[in-house]
Amino acid sequence: MKMKIFLLISTILLSSCSDKKEPVAASSVPTVPDVKDVIDDTAEEDTYSIWQDPCVKCDWYFCEDLSEVWRKQICVNECSDPKTVVFEGECEQQLECNPTQYLIEKDAPCVNEDGEPGFQDKVCVKGLIQYTDCIANCSEEVCDGLDNDCDGEIDEGQLNACGLCGLVPPEICDNIDNDCDGLVDEDLVQACSTACEDDLEYCIAGEWICTAKQPTDEICDGLDNDCDGEIDEGIDCFCQEKDVGVLVPCAESPLVCGEGYKTCECEDQTCTSFKMTDCLASCHWFPDFIPEGEVCDPYLGKIVDEDCNNHDDNCNQLIDEDLFAICYGGPPETMGVGICKPGHLYCKEGVWGNDFDGGSFVPELCLDEVTPMEEDICNGEDTNCDGIIEKELEPTDILLIVDMSGSMIDDINAVTSALAQFALYYSDSEVLQWGLVLVAVEEFNSATVTLSEKLKIEINLTDFESFMTAFSNLDTTQMNGGDEQTLDAIYLSLQNIIGSEIFDVGSAAWYSGFSAMVSEPEKENWNINWREGAKRVIITFTDEEPQSYLIPSITQNDVIAAIEAVPDLSFYVFTSGFGQIWWDNFTTSSAKAKMEELSSSAEEMYGKLLAVLDETACGEN
Repeated sequence: MKMKIFLLISTILLSSCSDKKEPVAASSVPTVPDVKDVIDDTAEEDTYSIWQDPCVKCDWYFCEDLSEVWRKQICVNECSDPKTVVFEGECEQQLECNPTQYLIEKDAPCVNEDGEPGFQDKVCVKGLIQYTDCIANCSEEVCDGLDNDCDGEIDEGQLNACGLCGLVPPEICDNIDNDCDGLVDEDLVQACSTACEDDLEYCIAGEWICTAKQPTDEICDGLDNDCDGEIDEGIDCFCQEKDVGVLVPCAESPLVCGEGYKTCECEDQTCTSFKMTDCLASCHWFPDFIPEGEVCDPYLGKIVDEDCNNHDDNCNQLIDEDLFAICYGGPPETMGVGICKPGHLYCKEGVWGNDFDGGSFVPELCLDEVTPMEEDICNGEDTNCDGIIEKELEPTDILLIVDMSGSMIDDINAVTSALAQFALYYSDSEVLQWGLVLVAVEEFNSATVTLSEKLKIEINLTDFESFMTAFSNLDTTQMNGGDEQTLDAIYLSLQNIIGSEIFDVGSAAWYSGFSAMVSEPEKENWNINWREGAKRVIITFTDEEPQSYLIPSITQNDVIAAIEAVPDLSFYVFTSGFGQIWWDNFTTSSAKAKMEELSSSAEEMYGKLLAVLDETACGEN
């Protein structure tokens, strides 16, 4: 390494004896074998005397093959011919900055040789701090607090009337000269509205003043003073000159109970203005009829039956107690016909209504009424209240097979909401029976650290209330199954009717892969309690293709053959997306099978399930 450095130095010094040498990268220096001898010849010399020699020039040079920045001092006799190295120091580490970080500071302010402001980058080159050229940064002056055009002035010609940068601030309604034109709140107009009319409002002394007519308290003048569309409402307009002395029945404060009278009287001796008296008891107005020995209480009133008027009419210290009324929103001729019946209201503070869902009181809310349905649905009752039962239910067993995979959450929630609407019409356990089978129920056994995909009879055929309880309790947030055994579920649900002629379930085994396939109950004991003589309906909800996880597998043809072999059976599959492509061949291969589009809308599913019942469980009356 020393030979390489000495040759480089000798070469440079031959060109100039007096110029100071710049550091040279050692990696570019060739090797010369005889430089070492020169150093050895001078090794014993007094280094101090060497440095005092005017012919000797010393400088720092880069060392070769070191990962950091290292330099050594080398002294050369420039007067000898050829020039010789008389001293070589040891390599010393000399770092001014981190050599792995090139950019230390970007766009640092600077002044170039012409005295113009500009910018330059502060960088690290092999551990030494260096600066890039100072680039002038003069541009058109803008309002930013800097001397952009390098003329020694800041923001000249850029300030607005308010002495600020940018546009003049707009005038706002605050009693301040915002736009600095010497005027306050000038030309500020905007639209305004009241209950009475639309007009304009103006800014005056920092306040918006609307010129539209303002509502006032209603007075008896034949005008709509409060602009609510009614005239003289809520006040007693009886009081005019012609009405002076005429008694008017009343039941209001300060009367304690019952009814009394009030009248119009003059407010002054000239009788140019009038006012109504308080509501007082009848005895006050008819003293001649007071029985002897009795004293008139003008505030008691005459006891009458309680009325919905926020007043204690029967004087029992209760207001509007035990007041109920019937209500009905359907056509009057349908009330009491078929399923249609009236509801009820109760009185609260002089208003008829009901508490909504146990909460706040809602005026005119009619509870428990049943009005006609648009169509007469099949439930053995007159649901459109026309006096005719057009269709009635026949004994029918309905089995729902539900895919519990995670992609079905919204759809199953919609089905749940749709079925909940059936409670009013299909609760008869003697006619309809409902069952639920779940597909791809994922379960993890922490004891054995195993994952299983379960095919499960959640609830066998039973009454609608029990079925709906089981269906509503499905936790859709936990739906995450992945292997949908839909073909297995359909076939197993029919095996107790068709036997093993088409497929021998007992000779097959569940597939065991990433997750084990199981059933609850065991497939050999799988038994849907179909009723003898009842119609049978299977409704499947899935967004996956028909699949079997038995070995050997149950095929689509096996399931279709089973459906065809069961008497009075109808099969429906509700699916969506690719599911419609996958199940199309299945449903078109059997006259008993039908495909419907699955929807996440509860109302759509309600209508489609009603149609299924109409097609299967309904007979003509």
